[in-house]
Amino acid sequence: MSDQGAAQDRDRWARLRFSIVGPLLAAPPEAGELHGALLALSSKSWCHPVTGLPVSFGASTIERWYYAPRAPRPIRSPRSRPGCAPIVGSRAA
Repeated sequence: MSDQGAAQDRDRWARLRFSIVGPLLAAPPEAGELHGALLALSSKSWCHPVTGLPVSFGASTIERWYYAPRAPRPIRSPRSRPGCAPIVGSRAA
């Protein structure tokens, strides 16, 4: 599969995930109702983004998708990358 084909597949999967959890993100369920909403979504059948065949997802998978965009992501500076040595400036003598 080409890089472009792989990128298109990733985009299709992202759109599918968002179409499933998007309504929950737009209108979060009341306290104590999330589990029921996840179970309702897990009982549905969706169109596989690559093959077009029917596919369903477990409540735990949908829950992971629901919380993924809500999780804070650390911002790394170029100097904080693991395995990179700090930049040392040179001084003219």
